[in-house]
Amino acid sequence: MQIASPSNRRLALATAIAFGSAGVSTGAAKAADLGKSCCADLETRVADLEASAVRSGNRKLEMTISGQVNAGMVWWSDGFTATGTRDHAFFDRNSNVYVVNGSANRTKLDILGTGKIREGLTAGYSLGLRPWGSKMDEVSQVDQNPNQNTVAVESTYVFIEAEAIGKLQLGKQDSVTEEAWAQDLGGSSGTIVGGNPGDWNGGFHLRDSKGRLTDVTWGAVLAESNTTQVPRLAFSSREFSGVHVAASVGGDDTYAAALFYANTFGTVNVAAGVGYDLSRGHDAVESQAAGTNLTHATLAKFVMSGSLFESQSALYASAAFSEAASDISGRHDATNFYGKAGWKRDVTGLGETNIYAEADRTTGLQANSVSANLWGVGITQDIAATDSVLYVGYRHTQLESGIAGANLIDAANTALNGPSGLDPNQHFDAVLAGMAVKF
Repeated sequence: MQIASPSNRRLALATAIAFGSAGVSTGAAKAADLGKSCCADLETRVADLEASAVRSGNRKLEMTISGQVNAGMVWWSDGFTATGTRDHAFFDRNSNVYVVNGSANRTKLDILGTGKIREGLTAGYSLGLRPWGSKMDEVSQVDQNPNQNTVAVESTYVFIEAEAIGKLQLGKQDSVTEEAWAQDLGGSSGTIVGGNPGDWNGGFHLRDSKGRLTDVTWGAVLAESNTTQVPRLAFSSREFSGVHVAASVGGDDTYAAALFYANTFGTVNVAAGVGYDLSRGHDAVESQAAGTNLTHATLAKFVMSGSLFESQSALYASAAFSEAASDISGRHDATNFYGKAGWKRDVTGLGETNIYAEADRTTGLQANSVSANLWGVGITQDIAATDSVLYVGYRHTQLESGIAGANLIDAANTALNGPSGLDPNQHFDAVLAGMAVKF
């Protein structure tokens, strides 16, 4: 082996140092360039996000925007196939297919602002917008697109909430009894059906024995005794051992109180509510009354509902009852019973599959002797990846008795003189399919 001379060794060392320095310098330069490019790109992305972000004018409150878009297609038939009896001058149809905004859980945009006053005490606001007409409970044989492009304002109030006591709300809102008849552990089945039996066909007109449209709608003979939104002051207590109470006062002269319970016993979940609403004067007229177009000096409503879900079997059941007590001499109280049972479980890996059956009966809403009922079945499929629900369902609605004194309607949809008794055997069938996407 040849041993290099000292001078050769010094030359080799100098060459290695030179090349090493060049490599370090080049690597450092590339690292510096990469860091500069990375930071510049990050700053640009942050600036873009800030520019596109939705901002609240009040930076001291945290604002949350949520809601859903619910769109469906409905095939319907009112059973009258004789074309000669219908008035084609105003597009009377006995069956059709419409694109609708689902009424059981309609398209909505909710804006919520919250801020901390101090530990355990918050304040904020709620603003609810309900865009798009063509509500399922407003379409009819003569109008497939009612209130198009309208935006309804709901649940608009300010609030103060104390964790140790409860929540106080002031503004336009439901009576506290609204949730008392809507306790339901049925999951996404509530996207297509709810406690209101008029959600699917409330705006459709009933026909007389000759097949002519009258001014009486299905919503006048088949509905729960719910309330309308008016300006109110409402309080809801914090929950103690699964129990909380609520009360509201407002409008012209309306008062309400409700009691709620929710708990879990092993594999069984339980939810229940009971409420009482009393309205006088103008509010008694504005509210859904125990009878169509009747003036009540005082209108009292009692509602209750309950629901069970057993997680092992994946079975659930819900039931609701409402009663509107009439103060009109000779008028009976109006009652509504609603029930739903089903099964829900994730069997596809996409999200819960929900299969349900439902039934409802209303008595005495339009008149003492008038009753109507419905039954229905359906299925919903949650898509967890996009927080959306696919649904399809069927409902059959049946009038149980005739109605004397109903008026015909003309092309302008106004009442004509000339009473015509309603066909006591008429029915209504509908198949509704669609999708709701939450955000």
